Amino acid sequence: MKLLAQNDPELKDFTEIIQPYASDLDAQKIPYWVIFHEKSVAGIVIVGHEPLMLIEPVGTKASIIYPIDSNFPADILKEFVSLALKVAQKQEVVYSFIDISSQQDTLIDQFLKAGYAELANSLRMSRSLDALLDVDSDTLRYERVKREDVDNCLEIMKKFMGGSPDVMLNIILSNIQKVPEQFLDYWFNSTQLFYAYHEDDLVGFLDISPKQGLNINNLGVSSAHRGKGYGRQMMRHAMRYLKEQGVAEAKLRVHVDNMRAIQLYESLGFTKGIAKRALIWRK
Repeated sequence: MKLLAQNDPELKDFTEIIQPYASDLDAQKIPYWVIFHEKSVAGIVIVGHEPLMLIEPVGTKASIIYPIDSNFPADILKEFVSLALKVAQKQEVVYSFIDISSQQDTLIDQFLKAGYAELANSLRMSRSLDALLDVDSDTLRYERVKREDVDNCLEIMKKFMGGSPDVMLNIILSNIQKVPEQFLDYWFNSTQLFYAYHEDDLVGFLDISPKQGLNINNLGVSSAHRGKGYGRQMMRHAMRYLKEQGVAEAKLRVHVDNMRAIQLYESLGFTKGIAKRALIWRK
């Protein structure tokens, strides 16, 4: 296998393949390395500082691996994993992270053998927004969260999502409040946060990103108001809102063990898609 740094002129021949990853990395001045097997791009390794993933406190040095072509025999995949980890270790990162399709058993096995451990196991679910849902039974009103209320909103998110089996989500929520204000500005401008009220009671929140691939990010209902159908109403609101924003398909991520949420999404017409396993190596 061959390793090329981001400014290597040889990468010009592979611009189309790496552009979906490289454009944002170049814009943010995040260094990366491209791993090749013969003439195939096996993957990209980036190295930066939190908040990259918000798995560790702000400023922590970290690496993220993006597998691109994993259609290789086990010995080649073993070499890819070894080289990717060597890049991370040489850069003295605290952790190395990768999110892999659960169908890539051989690649996952190689990462586990190299010392990675599972951090999260999630499903992607989606639903076409061709037809609007009946809204006659909706009883909630929604209020857009203002920038000055973001800190309070994050506290509410942590409280309302308590007990989730998604360890990775819990870690991210615990770290996001400690990020610089400019990061919160960027995050706030890239997502749309809503409080959900029943009469005067705050019963839940929604985190929606119409311009991102996963456009329903988070939904939480207060423990005092669960079992009243508010989660269903909030999901219907999220889908209507996305449709009004010109989005054709609602997409979300859910932990595989969150059966209650999965059943809710399926009852609203969502179908299960790819499953992913998030793996992490720690120094």
